[in-house]
This record gives sequence, C-alpha cells and structure tokens, in this order.
Amino acid sequence: NGLKPGKTDDSSSANDPDAKTNENVQLYPNPVANELTVSALNETISEVIISDSTGKTVKKQSFASQNSIEKINVSGLPQGLYFVKVISDKNTYVSKLIKD
Repeated sequence: NGLKPGKTDDSSSANDPDAKTNENVQLYPNPVANELTVSALNETISEVIISDSTGKTVKKQSFASQNSIEKINVSGLPQGLYFVKVISDKNTYVSKLIKD
C-alpha cells in the first residue's frame, strides 16, 4: 500500500527526506472512488495532503480530533494517480493512490 524503498519514481517523497513508508499507515480502498479512509496504528493523524502526479497539492485536510482513523472525500478529484502524504504525531508517510 506504500512506496517501496529503492524504487525510482518521480514521487513527492523524493523532496522530503523525512517521509517514509510504514505498515503503520494504511489507505483504503485503493483504488478509491469517493471516500478514502486513512488508518494509522498507534499514531494520531494530524494532516493529510493529496498531490497529483506533477506534485501539485489538490487536497489538504487537517484533523484536530486526535483519531487514528480519518475519512476524506475525494469524489471531486479527477481519475488518476495521486500521492498521499500522511502527517501523524510521530512521522510523515507517503503512499500512492489510484482514483477511479
């Protein structure tokens, strides 16, 4: 569900040395149609940033609820490949997302 170390692609994680892939954060469903669920294990999600394949931020949502699961409405995004940056209280993660 995330970017694998050593894989070469033009993702936004290349610009963010603190971004990491971790099984602690999951995005589902992937591919997504309308609502994306972001789940973090033993971490609270503070912000989710969705970027398109060019690196342009298309959706940014902050969460004050201190939950480990958050839902984001992505129904307005066009179909395509996106990068989702999840910022938790402990780490920053980047994963690929396909929008159907």
